[in-house]
Amino acid sequence: MSDSLKTSAPKGYVEPVAGLLGYGSVESRLGETPWPNYLELGFADEHVPDLIRMAMDGNFNSADGDSVEVWGPLHAWRTLAQLRAVEAVEPLLQLLENLPCDEWLSGELPKVFSLIGPAAIPVLADFINDNDVDEGSRISVPSCLERIAQDHPECRDECIGKLASQLTLHETNGSELNAFIIWSLIELKATGAINNIRTAYSADCVELGIVGDVEDVEIAMGLRQGRDTPRPKYNIIPGLDDLELDAGQDLDSGNIPRNIPLNGVTNPLRHVGRNDPCPCGSGKKFKKCCLQ
Repeated sequence: MSDSLKTSAPKGYVEPVAGLLGYGSVESRLGETPWPNYLELGFADEHVPDLIRMAMDGNFNSADGDSVEVWGPLHAWRTLAQLRAVEAVEPLLQLLENLPCDEWLSGELPKVFSLIGPAAIPVLADFINDNDVDEGSRISVPSCLERIAQDHPECRDECIGKLASQLTLHETNGSELNAFIIWSLIELKATGAINNIRTAYSADCVELGIVGDVEDVEIAMGLRQGRDTPRPKYNIIPGLDDLELDAGQDLDSGNIPRNIPLNGVTNPLRHVGRNDPCPCGSGKKFKKCCLQ
């Protein structure tokens, strides 16, 4: 990969922003692999408006999957993150609505917003609270607040407070959003939110196929040792109704699978993320297929 991003300047983009369109695929760097230092390429605050424009550019976001240009928006939002561009938070959240099936977007936004920092928290809270936004877009927000809380310990209570407060609106959130909120509260070991969680379950407003029932949550949070009732049949993939107990699984490790109930069972799909291809072979993303 060249240190220089010299290329033509399509659609009015100027260097170094235009050069991101030739920066190339990052498929080998999926997940937490360190990002390049984009700021070494000459980016500064003056480039933020064009970077936002590129991140939102429908021509590139919908480009051929084998093209180089399709990766331009991803490099743009990563650069915005490294510039700590607070003004990019709202547009990038809008992108969740524009690109509901973009696995890279939903997968990278938690890190993007965490790098931007605590100033993103109120914008995220407003977005998750907006009932005019599709639930499928809003379910990406809890993991963003979760990541900020983990990376900025001084903001942990604020992030937990936003999540717990949103859960009080369980009747209008949607059952899947409630489940993902609870999921992040589990990851943050937010035991103080347990009454909000119990209330949401009592109102039958939580999708059991995502986080399990209230006893599963209490076990995962260390608030109970085992179940008092038989485990319900709420596995979400056909043929997984008879999973065996995994005595070695540590539900307090923070590495809780995000696919099936948190009940101490072996999960053969524990490596399947909600944005991964569905194991049923439909060709759809897990969250758009059997996870529903």
